Amino acid sequence: MNYLVALTDDTGVFQHAKYCIPKRSEGYTTDDNACALVAATKYYRFKKDTKIEALANTYVSFLNHMQKPDGNFHNYLGYERSYLDVDGSEDCIGRTPWSCGHVINFNLPKGLGWLLRKLPFPGIRNKNAVVFPEKVNGRYVLLHRVEPDLCVALSDDLTKWCDMMSLMKPRADSWDNWKIGVAGTPIKLNEGWLVIYHGVRMERMYCLGVALLEKEHPEQVLYRPKDVYYLQKKIMNDLAKCLTLYSAAATLFWTINSLFIMEEPTTFYASPPFLWKKFFH
Repeated sequence: MNYLVALTDDTGVFQHAKYCIPKRSEGYTTDDNACALVAATKYYRFKKDTKIEALANTYVSFLNHMQKPDGNFHNYLGYERSYLDVDGSEDCIGRTPWSCGHVINFNLPKGLGWLLRKLPFPGIRNKNAVVFPEKVNGRYVLLHRVEPDLCVALSDDLTKWCDMMSLMKPRADSWDNWKIGVAGTPIKLNEGWLVIYHGVRMERMYCLGVALLEKEHPEQVLYRPKDVYYLQKKIMNDLAKCLTLYSAAATLFWTINSLFIMEEPTTFYASPPFLWKKFFH
C-alpha cells in the first residue's frame, strides 16, 4: 500500500513509474485508477486502515472527472490536467463499472457513505437492468426483468423509481415462451426506441429478438416481430450465454433495417456510442 501511496497525488494514481518514482510526463489513466480503487478497498478489508479513505476519495473523484456527458469515459489525462483522448479504451469502459460495483460490496468507513448501495426496488427480485441513454419527457427510464416479464420504470433522480409496469411478456406460441430480458441499452432511431432483448424457451434455448418502443412514451410497444435472429444450443453456463449472445449481436445489427418498412435507411443514434463503434468496425 505504501507503493500505491507513493504513486498517487491529489489527482489520481500515475500511469507509469520508474520503481517508486512517478513518470509525471505520462499522466494518468482511468483504467489504472479503477484498479487502484479496487486495490485500496481490498486493503481496507484486511487491514481496516481508515487512512484508505483519502485514497479511495481520490480515485473515485478521478473516475467522476473522466466521465463524459454522454456517459462514456476519457481514459488519458495529462499531468497538466487536460484530456488526451476523445473516447476511452475498452479497458477503462470495462474496469470503471467493475471497480464501482466491487466497492459497494465492502463495509467501508462511515466517511465513505456515498458508496452505500441503494436498491431501486427493495424486496423485489429483479435483474437485467439498463437505463435509457437520455431522459424521455424529462425522466429517466429503466428496463429490467421481474420474472418472467420485461418491465419499465420511471425516475426523476435515479434513486426513487415509480410507475413500474410490465412492458412485454413471454409468448406461449413463440421462441420466448419462458422468460425475457433486455440485452443492451436501447438505441434511438427515427422511428422510436429499438430494444434488443433475449428470450428463453422452456427447453432453455436462448434467442435474440427485437422490439420497437414509442419514442416519447417508451412504455408503449409499437412492434414486436416473432422473428428469431440467433438460436444456440442448450446453455447451462451464464458466461457462455453472455459471450455467445454478444457475438450474435453483430449479425443482428445488420438485419435491423429490414425489420421495419421505411422509405429511407434509418439513422442510428448509437448508445452507448463506444460500444457500437468498436463492435461493428
